[in-house]
Amino acid sequence: MQYTDKQREQARALHLGGATAKEIAAATGASLRTVQYWRGDWPDAGQLSAQAQIEARLQYLLALNTKDGQQLKEIRILCAELPALRSGMARAERIEIENGYLKEHGVLPAKLAKGQSAKGKKRGPKAKNDISDITVEQLREWESQYLYAYQLTWLNAKRDGSTRRRRFVLKSRQIGATYYFAWEAFADAVETGDNQIFLSASRPQAEIFKSYILAFAKDFDLELSGNPIVLSNGAELHFLSTSARTAQGYHGHVYYDEVFWVQGWAQFAKTTSGMAMHKKWRKTYFSTPSSTGHAAYALWTGDDWRKKQNKRGKTPPTIDHSSPALLHGQLGPDGLWRCRVTVEDAERLGCNLFDIEELRDEYTKAEYGNLLMCEFLDAQESAFALEDILAAKTPPESWTDYRPREPEPFGRLPVAIGYDPARVRDDAAVVLCAIPLQPHLPWRVLLRYRWQDRSFRWQVAQIEALCQRFNVLHIGIDTTGPGALNVFENVLEFFPRATPITYSPQTKSELVAKTQEVLTD
Repeated sequence: MQYTDKQREQARALHLGGATAKEIAAATGASLRTVQYWRGDWPDAGQLSAQAQIEARLQYLLALNTKDGQQLKEIRILCAELPALRSGMARAERIEIENGYLKEHGVLPAKLAKGQSAKGKKRGPKAKNDISDITVEQLREWESQYLYAYQLTWLNAKRDGSTRRRRFVLKSRQIGATYYFAWEAFADAVETGDNQIFLSASRPQAEIFKSYILAFAKDFDLELSGNPIVLSNGAELHFLSTSARTAQGYHGHVYYDEVFWVQGWAQFAKTTSGMAMHKKWRKTYFSTPSSTGHAAYALWTGDDWRKKQNKRGKTPPTIDHSSPALLHGQLGPDGLWRCRVTVEDAERLGCNLFDIEELRDEYTKAEYGNLLMCEFLDAQESAFALEDILAAKTPPESWTDYRPREPEPFGRLPVAIGYDPARVRDDAAVVLCAIPLQPHLPWRVLLRYRWQDRSFRWQVAQIEALCQRFNVLHIGIDTTGPGALNVFENVLEFFPRATPITYSPQTKSELVAKTQEVLTD
């Protein structure tokens, strides 16, 4: 087939503007094979001068029949960069020429008179949190570029009508679950206008969701604001902690974050279940494991569903909640879609953020299993009931007598320091507690630190700095580790009342008994 010089010139311009062979073929009517043959004789865009590259890219963009927001923005930027529009001209003159150039090619000018539309009519203010320029194609492209295979499994379950309603993901730490579900909710809100509600075990955790969503919006040149965030299509994004007992007043798709660390889970789940009662709303639970004694464990295993079925005179099947097949997700007979992803699963499925061997060295076998391999701690073997520990949680912001940013955060009120020195392998640990002024008052943890690979001299200096800011009445130091005795002697130089602790079975039993007393009183 014979092609005209005009077709060849158009194809070459598109090539230099960054178009693919398929796009060139569609625009010019030439066959794909012919275009690939022509491209062998054409230079790459990188071989052109800066001005020629700009002009070639502009020709390509202006030739498009339809242009999205991003392409229009690129056109304006390239126009502003053309040397002919920048050489010695005043800013107003450059804008006038730029707008004339754009009008000539049928593109909306970059600058309009204040309050005027392209047709000269008055226009209203731009909608707050305007997401109208974000296309479904852009969202899909983002997902294909940034999501790991296991996150795509979660996304597919959300889109599947049989599994979307209720999902539960048990996961390793730091594999991007909060990040993913923040994206899923943001994209869904943009596409559908549906409300999204985030319930987290603490207020700071809820704010992590919000910070992720603000960052996603910036990927699309959009600044979001408000609390809740209300998008221009009406979607509301609420970020709540589990202390928000009146949360049942909202409605939308609900994301329950770190459910195995929520205090009073049974009551909270019942209270908030109404938010997603309508069949159109989704409930998504995800968490790292804690203890088999946690109330949410019966939801994961299906035991709560089986008990209800038994009361109705039915014999429900046992749900396999530990099968390796859960990596790809399974819908249980209770209608809950379950998925489990360990750190080793994540690595096999493309997540290259970990050094598995280093993690095995860093953590004990039990810690590695619990934190990274989705293994629950056996409540029968635990010295402390998880519910007692969670019940003891108190947000520091509720303490009116503690002002952490002041030179003396706790005034002259008494505190005690517990210090476990370490140099390598294990982390050094420091806890600073408020000493109760009366027997019935609780102990409060004001500060806690973990120091890794820090010199003993540096650690001692940090302890001394705490003594200068707080009224320290007691310092207990574990002196059983290597080098710890020298650390203790250095602390004695500025705090002579420091107490050495030499661990033995008897000492540990006494500590456990005291902790149980503190938690349950």
